[in-house]
Order: sequence, then C-alpha cells, then structure tokens
Amino acid sequence: MRKSLLLQAVLITAFCFGARSPALADSGDRATGPGIVPQAGHTQEVRSILYSNSGDFIVTGAKDNKVKIWSNDGRLLRTMQVGGILWSVALSPGDDLIAVTLAGGGVELWSPLGKRVTSLPRLPVPIADQIAFSPDQSYLVACSRASKDDHCQVYAMDGTALARLDSPAKGQAS
Repeated sequence: MRKSLLLQAVLITAFCFGARSPALADSGDRATGPGIVPQAGHTQEVRSILYSNSGDFIVTGAKDNKVKIWSNDGRLLRTMQVGGILWSVALSPGDDLIAVTLAGGGVELWSPLGKRVTSLPRLPVPIADQIAFSPDQSYLVACSRASKDDHCQVYAMDGTALARLDSPAKGQAS
C-alpha cells in the first residue's frame, strides 16, 4: 500500500513538472519501478490537480494556461490551451466537464475530450480564482477573493447567472 501511494506521488510529480530526473526513468529497484517514462508536463506552476471521480484519469491545470489530462499509468492523453491566464480547475461529478477559472473573471467549460463546450458570462472581477460543481451537476459556482468586490456567482449549467453571494466588506466580521 505504501509503495503504491509513493508511486502515485512520483507519477503526479512527473506529470506536473515534466520531470526528467534519471531516478524517474531508471528501471532499477527504486520505488518508481520499471516502465515509468516521464512525460512532458507543464512548463509553469501547477495550480490544480485532481483525480477523476471514477479514478480513471488525472487532470492538471497550470500557470502555462494549459489543462492536461493524464492516464493513471502516466501517459499524457491530451492538452487543452485555455482562453486566458488559468487560475483554478474543477471536474464535474460525472467526469464529463472540466471548469476553468481565468484572470479577468472568465469561466470556461471543457469536455475531457479536449473541446471547449462554452464560456460563461465573466465575473466583474480581475481574477476568478475558485470554482466548484454542485453534487448533482446542476450548478456551478465561481468565486473571487482578489478584489474589493469579493463575491461568488452561482450559475446554471447553461450559463445563466442565478445568484450572487457577496463577501463581507474587508475588515468587517463575517
């Protein structure tokens, strides 16, 4: 069990940072084991990493404005170039949508097959830095905490803005 967890940690590191360490490519008796071949990972800081709910794939999002999907055995399956500076990534409960928040308040929805599904109306903030799906995948909420106008916006899956959740003014108790 411990060796399995260590292997997953090594694989994730290789995915995210494009590790080319001889230790990762070595097929000797190290914890990486035989057959681990590092893939070209992100070229800048990884901001989000998550396993699919099914456990079948891994999604990473980075400051290089790319979302990458990886198989559990370390193969890069696809790379998606998002429409701006990436801040956060979320995966829907059904594993069929990837939500991405962008600088400038942008929110994009992508298919794990690499196609942009839609762009939601922009939040009126410099950075939308958090995003989550509802458990039944009926709603999406995107939040900003990087401006004077900190708030969250709840969307229906068709992009309709449903509710605004305001944060208390800075310096006030919540």
